Amino acid sequence: MRIVSTLLFGVTLFSSLVNADTSSTSTTSSLSPEDDTSQVLVLTDDNFDARLTTDSLLLVKFYTPWCGYCKALAPEYEAAAVALRDMTDKVTMAEVDCSLHEELCIDHDIGSFPTIKLFRNGIPTLYDGPRQSHAITRYLLRQTQPAVTLLEQDDQEALNTLRQLDNTVVVGSGSTHDNNTAYTTFKLLADEWRDRYMFGWIAVTNGSEDDGGNLVLYTRFDDHDDTMDIYTGDRNAIDTIKTFLRHHAIPLFGPMGPDNYLDYEEAALPLAYLFIDSTFMLESFHDPMTALAQHYRGVVNFVYIDADAYPEQADYLGINTTVPDDDDDGPAALTRTSLWPAFVIQDTDFNRFVLSQKMEVNADTIRSHVDRFLEHTLTPFLLSDPIPNAPNDGPVKVVVGTQFQELVTNADHDVLLKVYAPWCGHCKALAPVYQQLGELVQQQSYPLRVASLDGSSNDMPADNPAAFDVDAFPTIAFIEAHTHRVALFPADKDRSLAELVKFIHEQKEIAGKAGKNDPLVMLQLPQDDKDDNGDDDALVTKNDVDSDEIETQQQQMIADDITQSNKHDETTFKVDDDNTSGDDDQIRISQVHDEL
Repeated sequence: MRIVSTLLFGVTLFSSLVNADTSSTSTTSSLSPEDDTSQVLVLTDDNFDARLTTDSLLLVKFYTPWCGYCKALAPEYEAAAVALRDMTDKVTMAEVDCSLHEELCIDHDIGSFPTIKLFRNGIPTLYDGPRQSHAITRYLLRQTQPAVTLLEQDDQEALNTLRQLDNTVVVGSGSTHDNNTAYTTFKLLADEWRDRYMFGWIAVTNGSEDDGGNLVLYTRFDDHDDTMDIYTGDRNAIDTIKTFLRHHAIPLFGPMGPDNYLDYEEAALPLAYLFIDSTFMLESFHDPMTALAQHYRGVVNFVYIDADAYPEQADYLGINTTVPDDDDDGPAALTRTSLWPAFVIQDTDFNRFVLSQKMEVNADTIRSHVDRFLEHTLTPFLLSDPIPNAPNDGPVKVVVGTQFQELVTNADHDVLLKVYAPWCGHCKALAPVYQQLGELVQQQSYPLRVASLDGSSNDMPADNPAAFDVDAFPTIAFIEAHTHRVALFPADKDRSLAELVKFIHEQKEIAGKAGKNDPLVMLQLPQDDKDDNGDDDALVTKNDVDSDEIETQQQQMIADDITQSNKHDETTFKVDDDNTSGDDDQIRISQVHDEL
């Protein structure tokens, strides 16, 4: 199974950071409109359209005062505005309080908070980069420059000036004639990726029309580390150039943080983590790890993480973060005196391969582990809760990672599996309905296993035929017995008892198991829930528990998640309870990073 990593990867790594930011900020999302010291322009229904006309570059933050993420963003946004004030007058930073200007926010398709959009001559572009002030500042400075800055040949001073504007600068050279396809390709790339990098072109005046040298990528990852990488491939192969930039625009061996974890994910390479707990430990590993990273460049990326700051990420990756008892001689027992350093590789399918914590962690053991990983001789770690001690014979069976094969893959009957997270408001709202379904199936001895799996603390085994990708919580899947065909409950359907039963019926029909005399006919709601004609297929949404009561419970659970903005749900995860656009109300895992 692949539970999309932007949730379980990004959230576990940076939840403590977001919580800390939220708790340290004020109860409003930014300085008040009356505060003359703020560099952020307050937009309202009265002045929004006018500013779109007068400001060629307008960055707008759409927020609400109760949103935990908005509180965390406020000081960073203000700091970016202050920094830009002294750098350029070409950009205006502004904000809209959507609790006061709801229609304005709806008109601009604001579906969650905070949302940041850049309006260039009135045309909006969503900003989905890091939410730190220096990242916002860097992004806006890029916007003030042309997509491609033309440089004169041998003008080293102009090149140095361009390099000082950004940490990542791509420079090409050759003729600027329209017949130079390399230059045309370069301009297309710059137009598409101007949000990521600064682009410059050295105009060669004494070459042929199609003359062009290599592309050079200049990167600066800290104050003392300037690097230069040369692309020597096809200058017209834009996808190949993109791959080169993704792989080389990140440090050989650098820290994993909120500014860059999406860069590593987008690089689409296995990621090797070294967990350290001191500056001394980092210094001792820096040179050998950098050498290893250079050796495996383009194959595996290497990062380090502060183990004390992000223990949740270590847990998620399968590293034992608890010192065992002296008499613990099990497989997780340590023979070292410290938990750290620790090393683990996560592949592009999010399988995790932990270097045994019984072994010493050094350059030799790490190299051996990476080689075995590349040879596919390692066994991936399986995240799993303990097998339940109590009898697992309730209406809804509890599935954990280590029992997935037994309870799902090898089941004699079809399985309906709900993948959820305990903190998910919509999962809480679904719980009583799903419990009803399990009771209905159990009461009628219907041939279906109703089960649930906590996707925040359990994996589905890699390469298991019944496993499936999870892109949102909750996800409900029908797994056909023996064939392992998987069908997902449609995201646009109401998660009511009636719709769930209809979904089961549809899947049974597809499997050829819903004949006239099939027991499924019995899987109906009570007689008083049929329509006026007594038809069995007129399902409604109430059973032993009245539908109004269920709806009230659901609404209250969702409301609790929204209003308690400083609790774990809102300070750590993006919940589309904030959704004003009418889209599906699931928690969209693929968008969690928007809130980090």
